[in-house]
Formats: sequence, structure tokens, C-alpha cells
Amino acid sequence: EALADCDTAIRLNENNARAYGNKGLALLGLKRDAEARQAFDRCYTLNPALKESYEKSILAFRPNGLDGET
Repeated sequence: EALADCDTAIRLNENNARAYGNKGLALLGLKRDAEARQAFDRCYTLNPALKESYEKSILAFRPNGLDGET
């Protein structure tokens, strides 16, 4: 349901950086890391200031970071 909500938010406003970031978190929860990386990349492109907060959230899911990065 969270993923569907993010997709709806993105359809309504394709420049909604937080929707992409939250989509990335939802995808991480589903263990769809490659798709999550794409969502986070789009989030950071739209709003680089969000990177630090989302990186902290990523570490909660993956202690070694997304794709094993630290």
C-alpha cells in the first residue's frame, strides 16, 4: 500500500522528491534494492538536501548501506 501511495504522489507531481525517497524506502522493505536505488537517485536529483536524512533511513534497513556501500 505504501508503494502504491508513493506512485500516486509521483503521478500527481513528478517533481515530488519526498515521494521518490519514500518509494525507495518502501522498495527496500520489499528487498527490491535496484529499484530502490533508482528511486533514491531521482529523489537526490530533485532535492540534494534530502540525501543525508534518507541515507540514515537506508542504514536502518541495511547497516552496510544500499548495495553494500558504507
